[in-house]
Amino acid sequence: SSTRSSRRSVVDVSASGAPGVANVGNTCYVAAALQLLRSMPTFTADVRRAARFDRPLVRALDAFFASTVDNPPSVVAIKGAVAMGGYPEFEGFEQHDCMEFLTATLARIECEMGAENAHACPSRLNFSW
Repeated sequence: SSTRSSRRSVVDVSASGAPGVANVGNTCYVAAALQLLRSMPTFTADVRRAARFDRPLVRALDAFFASTVDNPPSVVAIKGAVAMGGYPEFEGFEQHDCMEFLTATLARIECEMGAENAHACPSRLNFSW
């Protein structure tokens, strides 16, 4: 059926072996955004390829996506890279909106990659602005 064929493109994250994310003080909005990004195979593959450009946020995302149950993920490096990259509202441990953090993260990736590497930018390759 058409419903069944359209469901084939859905990623079963429960079978992925990806560990959950610990809340380290009002960071559930960060965890939600990152788990969404981790569920997108093309985005995670593009981040892995872009990690060679050695950009702080891209490198932190790559480590997050590579995490396992034995090596659990941390949102601290990612949150810090977004905050240091021009979004200081995410520095502390106040509650924020998931969509605002997701948008800031994608925009920061684009800034880190720069115009010269736009062809390899995970944000540009997977999202429309």
